[in-house]
Formats: sequence, structure tokens, C-alpha cells
Amino acid sequence: APRASVEHKGGHAGRGIVAAYELWKLRNLVVLMLRHANFIEWLCFLCAFPLRCAYVAFRLLKDAVARRLLMQQQRRSGVRTDSL
Repeated sequence: APRASVEHKGGHAGRGIVAAYELWKLRNLVVLMLRHANFIEWLCFLCAFPLRCAYVAFRLLKDAVARRLLMQQQRRSGVRTDSL
């Protein structure tokens, strides 16, 4: 997609995954393809996009589980969790 321009709505390193940002990136990837891709690029996209979606879903799930385990551990040790 040589005519395409990409907008970066970036974040901070080490912040971890942010669900709204990840979903925004996936949506904009589809928009980018609709506007600029040719047939071969669409074939590659249709093979890779489901894998990308699964990867993002896995990262979101992993982050949610890790956060929940951390909060449970802190409750047991008496640490306040309202700052998380």
C-alpha cells in the first residue's frame, strides 16, 4: 500500500496492553486495507488478520488474569488495591 499513510496514536513503553488502543489499531488496519490494498495484499491480510486478532485477545486475557491474581495476592497480604 504505497499511497497509505499511517497515524500513530502511540503510548508509553512499559505501560502494558490497553484494550481500547489495541482495538483501535485493529480497526484502523481494516480501514487501511479497504482504502489501499490490492488483491495479493488482501490475500495475505486475510491469512494474517485472524492470527493478529487471536494474539491481541490472548494478550488482553493474560493481562486481565495477571491483574486479578495480583489483586488477590495483595488482598491476602493486606495491601490496599484501590491504587491499581
